Amino acid sequence: MKRVLFILVLNFFANIFFAQDIDFYLKDKNSNYNFPEIPEEMNFKEFYLLSQTFRMQDMIYASIVPGYIHFKAQENFTGYSLIAVRGMAITTIAYEYFKVKKISSTFTLNNLFDKTLQDSLFTKTDKILVNFSILSAISTYIFDIIHGKYILEKKQEYIRFKYSPKISLTPSFNFPSQSWSFAFSIQMNL
Repeated sequence: MKRVLFILVLNFFANIFFAQDIDFYLKDKNSNYNFPEIPEEMNFKEFYLLSQTFRMQDMIYASIVPGYIHFKAQENFTGYSLIAVRGMAITTIAYEYFKVKKISSTFTLNNLFDKTLQDSLFTKTDKILVNFSILSAISTYIFDIIHGKYILEKKQEYIRFKYSPKISLTPSFNFPSQSWSFAFSIQMNL
């Protein structure tokens, strides 16, 4: 039974790390904006941002690497901040675990939620630290996904707007004849 479970878990992680992508549906083309050709003014950073997509595979990577989505959106300061916060949270949880493990040899992760054992081993400060650390680790993951996806899409929309054709219809007043006219213009960056 243990071998079968080990093989299933190994197969799951092999599929995650060696799969091209994880999706519930197949896509034949990229869902981002398609240019007929790349504008001359566009630099590689803008082209790279525009070609990024947000997939379920990125959510799995973000659970392992804090700030993964923000690094993908080229928000390095936020990504490194998420690494620092989640690292401190995991370090605090590990410190509290080994501190209690040193005191009691019967303490394991299986009886972590035993209320009588918690009251005898953990002080109030320890409980607050552990709960705050767990909350911080979970919230950095959620923040990375939600805010990172928002920032990535916002930057992509800005780039699409910057290089898209612009159409304007401006009214103008002709003084000598005292009549209104409209000027129509198209600006394309191709």
